[in-house]
Amino acid sequence: MVIRLINSTDYKKVAEMIARSVSDSAFTKFYPKQSIEYIKESLNEKGVEKRASWTHFYVIEVDDKIIACGAIGPYYDS
Repeated sequence: MVIRLINSTDYKKVAEMIARSVSDSAFTKFYPKQSIEYIKESLNEKGVEKRASWTHFYVIEVDDKIIACGAIGPYYDS
């Protein structure tokens, strides 16, 4: 397992992983479809790039495949 900062070649893979995760998980039982679509749209490739520009955005890889991500950034613009 490798934990590292995201780079520009990861944006598309991360966006696809996020879209797949919110569509295929138990998440769908608790949130309306519009909320899930909003997440997928806001964290598309450009959205991930934008988020990475103002956070410490990490990916976790296993066997050179991104399996998770996370970001640490300001809380409510503080």
